[in-house]
Amino acid sequence: MKEAILYIGLSQGLFAAFVIFTKRKKQTSDRLLIAWLLLICLKFLILLLYDEYGEFFDVGFSSGFIPLSFGPFLYLYTKHITDEDARFGFREILHAAPFFILTAFYFAFFQERVDFSDHMYLVSDEYIGVRILYASVYFISIFTYTALTYRLLYHYRKNMVNRFSFESGKNQLKWLYFTAGLITATFTFYFFVGLVNAINKKPIVDSELMANLGLTVMTFSVSYFGIKQQALFRDPQVYLQSEKAEQKEEMDVNPLPKAEKKAEFTEENSPEEEKEKYKRSGLKEEDAEIYIERLLAFMEREKPYLDEEMTIQDLSAKINISKHHLTQILNNHLGKNFFTFVNEYRIEEVKRKLADEAFDHLTIMGIAYDCGFNSKSSFNNIFKQYTGLTPSEYKKQVVKIREADS
Repeated sequence: MKEAILYIGLSQGLFAAFVIFTKRKKQTSDRLLIAWLLLICLKFLILLLYDEYGEFFDVGFSSGFIPLSFGPFLYLYTKHITDEDARFGFREILHAAPFFILTAFYFAFFQERVDFSDHMYLVSDEYIGVRILYASVYFISIFTYTALTYRLLYHYRKNMVNRFSFESGKNQLKWLYFTAGLITATFTFYFFVGLVNAINKKPIVDSELMANLGLTVMTFSVSYFGIKQQALFRDPQVYLQSEKAEQKEEMDVNPLPKAEKKAEFTEENSPEEEKEKYKRSGLKEEDAEIYIERLLAFMEREKPYLDEEMTIQDLSAKINISKHHLTQILNNHLGKNFFTFVNEYRIEEVKRKLADEAFDHLTIMGIAYDCGFNSKSSFNNIFKQYTGLTPSEYKKQVVKIREADS
């Protein structure tokens, strides 16, 4: 049974890595997911080959050290899929330091000397301190990175209204909550099973079987949802190149303040903190007025809200205003978040078409989809909030007015 589980996990991981690798426009998050899946596959492969070729493959490395990378991979993948400004650099590489340092020390000093089997952990010998140290780092890594992942997701969800004009499974990322929880639950269970064996100093429960079963389930989760997950934002490097080109062009018409960068809105800030942060953004009042005029004129003329998946990054690139300044003028000057701002235009477009007899051949939802909405429930909720009526009630009201006028 153990061997079958390993083969299933290995096959699934390799297949998913190949599918993601064949994507035409891969982003950093995709590359991180491929690397993560391949490292999981390496763990499965070493365990499969150990029985036959144990002299070439170290089961301790597979069972104990490769999983040290799972927490950092989960965290970095979440960071790069939720933050359009994230870059992969030296700081990201530092997250792999515990894995490389402990692995190097293991092969340099402890290989074939220390038995890291869970039933040996509390055996009183000269290496008990080494085993406890490695176990502590192992579990601290798992729980720290899952906590950091939840923190990223928390801030991401809080700030969604200032980044997206739509609600869908694509940007909810519920599967990452599930995956982080699954990793935590799997390793917690593994810890308690291992503790039972360690206390009894004999393998009462097959902890490796439990761990491999949990890892296989995790591989299926990461594979399935990772393949389905679409990029939430355009590639950051492409965006930066576009933004720089547009800013250079705009300098000939409306010179921008030099101290422009890095003011970012977060809903958790108090009004005073937001004002103070926006003061440091470098956006002058006269520039804000110019930006507002440009923004409103563009919304009326080009109707970008008809794009059902428009993000603030998209709008920022089209009107050549940094997304930080765009967020600032929406929140401070117009008193709205990005989600509300865009969907008010969509609602007005829906109302206009519902009142026009030329669109009577379309259903209410047909009109809603044409106006940029992407789900029935989202449309109904937003329409009721904005007008105080359901779409069908509003339609009946409009028909009555038309009949009274005719």
